[in-house]
Amino acid sequence: MELSKQHIDGINVALNEATWLGFEVVEENRIAVATFGVFSLDEQGKVPKDNRVQFIFTGLKRIACSFRDGTWGDEKNEAIPLDVSNITQIVEQIKSSIYGWEFIDSSASDFSNWKNRLSLDYTLEEKEEAKHTIDLFQETPIQVFDFKMWFDNLKLFVPHPEYHEHDLETFISNGTRAWDELQKGNEELQEVFGISRYEDFNFEDIEKKK
Repeated sequence: MELSKQHIDGINVALNEATWLGFEVVEENRIAVATFGVFSLDEQGKVPKDNRVQFIFTGLKRIACSFRDGTWGDEKNEAIPLDVSNITQIVEQIKSSIYGWEFIDSSASDFSNWKNRLSLDYTLEEKEEAKHTIDLFQETPIQVFDFKMWFDNLKLFVPHPEYHEHDLETFISNGTRAWDELQKGNEELQEVFGISRYEDFNFEDIEKKK
């Protein structure tokens, strides 16, 4: 299935605030597998019992990442060397939410800010240009993990009630529905996922605590 601009825009919405749970590469098949716990609400208006979604990225061309001690804005810290097998460990170690509204084919990619401090630059295909990219970012108070991957296409799978391919349109609809309901003040979503509406933040209190 070719990804249209509508698909890409929908995926970007549905991935916002997802928790990145796992990652692995199957080099001989040129695929990468990433598992996310996604912000989602089904068509019955219910929060899924199992919100994991597995992305299978096909036609894998390249992976670049930068794992650093310190904070994102600290330009002095050097990248910690990694190999592909270490990515799983880093993702599971940090296990934080990814946030933003552009992941696939991002026009706001900050790759230029960290491409000279790479922990890993793993290339499988140099001759063909990739059709798509995905940019992900994770952080803790003491570590930063920037990640970019070049690929051709993707499929989705879900583990519940049994492992099977997940319809892309359903995934997008479930994510969009969750964000729409959150803005309407859906308390169950806020409680289960720990996500609040922007207008509910008390920024004065946040500033006082700094």
